[in-house]
Amino acid sequence: MRRQAAGYEQSKAAAAMQAAEAEVLPDMLGEPAEVFARLLALDESQLVKILALFVGRSYNVISQEAKRTNTHGFDAAAAIEQAVGVDMADWWEPTEETYLGAVAKAKMMEAVTEVGCDAADLVSMKKGDAIIVAQQRLSGRRWLPAPLKAYSEA
Repeated sequence: MRRQAAGYEQSKAAAAMQAAEAEVLPDMLGEPAEVFARLLALDESQLVKILALFVGRSYNVISQEAKRTNTHGFDAAAAIEQAVGVDMADWWEPTEETYLGAVAKAKMMEAVTEVGCDAADLVSMKKGDAIIVAQQRLSGRRWLPAPLKAYSEA
C-alpha cells in the first residue's frame, strides 16, 4: 500500500499499522532460531497481535477490475473483511490526493450523486473547483469507489 496508495502515509490506516509494527516487529528481528524461541514463549494474546499485523499487511484491494468480484479463486481481502468486519469507509475517504484528482469529472459527479447530492453544477466548473466541491459533498458520507466496496458472496 505504501507504494500504490496516494496519501497512504498520512492515513489512519498507516498510523495504526506503524503503531502495530513498532509493538510487534522488534520480536521478529534476529536469528531465525532465536525469533522462533521467542515466539514459542509468547502468550496467545501476543501471538494474535503478531498474526493480526501480518494479516493486515496482506490486505490488498488494488485491482484493475472496475468492480470487485471473486472470480479468480481465493480473495484474501474478502476473507479478512468477512472475518474481522473491515469496512474501508472507516479507513479511507475520497480527497484530491486519494481519488478525486485522478478521475474525470464524470466519475466525481457519479460519486456525488451516489451519496444523494446534486452534481449538475460540477459540469461547468474547472476541474480544480469541481474537486473542491465534490470533496466537500463527499466528506463524511462514507462513499467508496467500487474497488474498495466489499462484495457479497451471493
